Amino acid sequence: MADVATPSAAKVATADASTVPEKQQVVKPEKPDEEAYKEQLAKAEKEHTAAQEKFSMNHANLY
Repeated sequence: MADVATPSAAKVATADASTVPEKQQVVKPEKPDEEAYKEQLAKAEKEHTAAQEKFSMNHANLY
């Protein structure tokens, strides 16, 4: 039981005390461009509608 693969609590405590990481600066993310989002959304909706129509046409031909 004395030969354990994990280090003892004393070794861990002294090792961690010497390597304290510094606090990182929190940076607030930038606000996304709403116009670019709307353009991408409209394009995606148009492509989605076209794909749905194509699927419906192919589905109707099968049945």
